[in-house]
This record gives sequence, C-alpha cells and structure tokens, in this order.
Amino acid sequence: MTVFCPLPGGVLAFRIVVRGTSEPLPGDNRRFARAAAIGTARLKSGDLTLPGTLQNVGAGGVFLSTHLLIEIGEQGVLTVATPDGEIAVRVQVVWIRYSNHLDGPGMGLRFEDDPAEFLAATRP
Repeated sequence: MTVFCPLPGGVLAFRIVVRGTSEPLPGDNRRFARAAAIGTARLKSGDLTLPGTLQNVGAGGVFLSTHLLIEIGEQGVLTVATPDGEIAVRVQVVWIRYSNHLDGPGMGLRFEDDPAEFLAATRP
C-alpha cells in the first residue's frame, strides 16, 4: 500500500509493507533472500563490543538490531552462542538504521567470510 502525506511544498509518498513478505521494495538492493534469524549476538570492532539481536539473515549478510552503532565501512567479528559453542564470522557494516526508524536502530552487516556454519546456526 502506498501512503501519501501532504507537506508544505510537496507530498511525501511511502510504501507500507506487511512484515513477512518476500517481495522486495523498490530500491531494495539485496542480492540474496532473507529469513528470520534467532538469537542474541555481539559485534566486536576494535575496542568496542556491541550487543544486539539478529533480526534477519541471508547468504550475503545479517541485520543486527542494536542501539550502539558504528560507521559504515567498519569491520568486525560477529559472534553468536549456540548449544555447541560460539560461532563467529567477519563482517563489514554496509548500512545503518537509526533510532528514529519505526523498527528501531541497527546495522546491515555483509559477511566477509564463508557464512555456511553461521547461517546453519542462526536460522530457525
């Protein structure tokens, strides 16, 4: 559904999408499908450790829901705990969602390593 909001000097149009849809939005540059992810995670970048929750995951990366954000281009190691121990993968921040977003803040992270083991451990 597209919603139009009149503003001084123009009209703002935006699209509302029901969660769970696999239909990409116009301008969505994802190359891989996304699936719901489970679990808490932590991103270590330099001296910083950022706790968060995995929101979705795909073959190319993951979205980490977190209130602590680092800059686009920063690299780090994303770690999740599993029943068999911890799994870590190197990632790079490729986009940021700030706290004013309806779904809350977080970061889109691109995998820099082979994500096969990470993906197997984080998908429901």
